[in-house]
Amino acid sequence: MKTKTSIITGSNGGIGNATAKELKKNNYFVIGIDIHKKSINNDNVDLYLSIDLYKIYTDSIYRNKKLHEIKKSLPENSIDLLINNAACQIVKDFQSIKKNDIEKVFAVNAFAPFILIQNLYNELQISSGKVINVGSIHSRLTKKGFSIYASSKSALKSITKSLSLELGYDISILSIEPSAISTPMLLDGLKNKKYLNKLKKYHPTNSIGTPEEIAELIVLLGKNNSSFLNGTILNFDGGIGSLLHDPES
Repeated sequence: MKTKTSIITGSNGGIGNATAKELKKNNYFVIGIDIHKKSINNDNVDLYLSIDLYKIYTDSIYRNKKLHEIKKSLPENSIDLLINNAACQIVKDFQSIKKNDIEKVFAVNAFAPFILIQNLYNELQISSGKVINVGSIHSRLTKKGFSIYASSKSALKSITKSLSLELGYDISILSIEPSAISTPMLLDGLKNKKYLNKLKKYHPTNSIGTPEEIAELIVLLGKNNSSFLNGTILNFDGGIGSLLHDPES
């Protein structure tokens, strides 16, 4: 029986770790990719590869070496599910943004996913595989200080739509765009629980999403065998994307 193979970038993050765990539960061979030297949870991945996605974009020798490592690690020389989940978020006001900030955010959030799809296309094609790009609500609704992050996620959305047109006869490409998710990074950044409760109330569901909910959704989309599920941009935002917030009277 063929082993279903999945690759997830950002596997050490809150969403990445939860997704790797869910994939393992559903009998995928899970290859986790992150910048750190070691996986935070070896039980959730079958193989961990330490890869700097910024260098995947900037360094051709490093890129070729790491792509060779990925391909060599595939049990069946094919990929059923590629999840571009890794992200870099730099929050700065417009005047403080440096050239390196722009390069790093776009490299990790948009250019590296494009490079991975392009270079792993043959392996995805063998299994009529699926690419799921984890975008952000910031591609359509954003706030001050998030200009380069929002722009990079808009670029990722455009990559999803454009490649779904070019490659849709062979593989499926779609995107999930979450709003606030209760990852350790989000929770660590909150100074008090009052803000968290206020953030929840801003969402029509009176809640924020969890990594486990996104993980279950990713696996569900991965299981869907319809090739017609292609080019889809799925909002995972508790309805906040439909909310018009007026000033209080």
